[in-house]
Amino acid sequence: MDFTLFKEYGFAGIVTGVMFFILFRMIVWVMAFVKDIIKQHNEERKEWLLTMAAIKTSIDLHNQQSIEARNLQAQAHEFQRKEHEKFLENQIKIISISDKTCDCLDEVKNGLGRINGYTPH
Repeated sequence: MDFTLFKEYGFAGIVTGVMFFILFRMIVWVMAFVKDIIKQHNEERKEWLLTMAAIKTSIDLHNQQSIEARNLQAQAHEFQRKEHEKFLENQIKIISISDKTCDCLDEVKNGLGRINGYTPH
C-alpha cells in the first residue's frame, strides 16, 4: 500500500477528497434524476396540449351548433310573427266589416302584440 498520498495531504486531505467524490456522485445522480423528470414533464405537456386541442375543437363545435340553433330559432320566431301579423290584419278586416268590436278578439290582438313585442293598430 502506498502511503505517499497520506503523507502529502494528510488525513484531512483524504477525507476532503472522499467528500468531494461523494458530492460529485450525488450531483451526477441529481442531474440524471432531473433529466428524467424533465422528460416526463415534456411527455405530459404533449398529452396536455393534445387534450386542450380536443377540448377547443369540442367547444368550437358546440359554439357552431349553438349559433345554428339560434338562427333556426330566429327563423321560427320570424315565421310565427308573420303569422300573427296576418291574423291581426284579418281580425282588423273582420272588425271593420262588421262594424262591431268583439272584446275577445281585442284581447287576442293585444296578447299577440305583447308576445311579439309590438303594439297592433
